[in-house]
Amino acid sequence: MRGRPGRFARGRGRWGRRLGLGLGLGAVMAAALGGGADAAVQPSAAAPGPGYSCRDTKIGAAGGRTFALTTVLAATRVTFQGSLTRTPGLPMATSGSLTVSTGRSRWRLHPITFVNGAGVLPNTGADQVCALRFGREPHPEVLLQPYTGGAHCCVLPFLYTYSARAASYRLSARATLTEGGQPAGPMPPYDPNGGLGPRLEQGHLVLATDDGRFPYQFACFACSAAPVLLLGDTGGRFVDITRSFPKAVAGDARRLWSAVHQDLAHHTEVLGVVPAWVADECRLGHAAAAFAAVGRLQRAGDFSARLGPGFDGTGSAYVANLRRFLLRTGYCR
Repeated sequence: MRGRPGRFARGRGRWGRRLGLGLGLGAVMAAALGGGADAAVQPSAAAPGPGYSCRDTKIGAAGGRTFALTTVLAATRVTFQGSLTRTPGLPMATSGSLTVSTGRSRWRLHPITFVNGAGVLPNTGADQVCALRFGREPHPEVLLQPYTGGAHCCVLPFLYTYSARAASYRLSARATLTEGGQPAGPMPPYDPNGGLGPRLEQGHLVLATDDGRFPYQFACFACSAAPVLLLGDTGGRFVDITRSFPKAVAGDARRLWSAVHQDLAHHTEVLGVVPAWVADECRLGHAAAAFAAVGRLQRAGDFSARLGPGFDGTGSAYVANLRRFLLRTGYCR
């Protein structure tokens, strides 16, 4: 997920990973049938400070049909166990059990059955199971991210938190999708193609992703970029905390603006990249300056149909629709 399942196709920064899962499926199947190695453990901090640890799957016994995916954070060990389905297609575990142990305490959560055709895949190079310590909880939270298959969709995060009242772990949040493959319900609009990528940002643990509402809105999937989205945790819920990290947003805006200039230099369309840049600038309080730059690009003919068909208009119509979209999604006010 960001450093994670699937990330991107244009090769420019974060969204160059968008087709990572789809392009790697052949390698995944080969690894599933022939065995595979552990992925590297991500950086982590000792309890009680913020930190995380993630592991990829390791093929186990029974001729490679069963496997366990384990990650360790300080004294806590988290293991997902599953069996590969025998149906044709991508080998994955569509159900399994989750075990969390710390010292002499051990909690077994079972069974877990995924919906929408999702499953845990062997050897995707993805952060499918992670232990997360945001810095407040007595026991780390657990992030499980099954995948439905396909180049563009979908990773469906599950978040488990320790309940002192129940003296055990419980499912506290999960992603659901609309029929169009967009996040639904209380889940922030994460990128379902890539899922959530734990990382430390200014000493805080965040789950990094992109805004999944941007691809296909103004241009083709591979032609699109999306603004950074950073999620935190509040009582076992995914919460959008992006505005708390203006340095991360500013860095994202710089990368996107560089991508706009790269496209212009090569006379390729910018219709799918500009919206993400404007969204970042609006978050930083630079809406007026950003739309002034958009106006200059329009007058120069950079939003014309000759550079791309446009999924939501070209020229002045594109600019008007961009304003409405960013107002509706809460970026520009």
